[in-house]
Amino acid sequence: WCRLPTTMPRGAWARVVCGILFLTFLCPAISNFALLRLALGLSLTLGSLGPIYALPLVWLMKGERVTVRAVLGSALAVAGVAILCQFHRPQ
Repeated sequence: WCRLPTTMPRGAWARVVCGILFLTFLCPAISNFALLRLALGLSLTLGSLGPIYALPLVWLMKGERVTVRAVLGSALAVAGVAILCQFHRPQ
């Protein structure tokens, strides 16, 4: 159902393998470590910044135009998590 590219240079394969290892192992491990070391609200707020990082990457890597709607939606998502974490008081 899928064929791997046969003309990909060895360096490109090394980057693909490093990216896979980072996304499947290091990213969750670092996130869990942050949960142990930081306050929960701060850790959740930092974790919700993914869309903010993704918008410039889409523009740089794929050349897609970033819309105002996407920027506002990402900012609203981060602000929502920050507000929930700020006003939540543990009982």
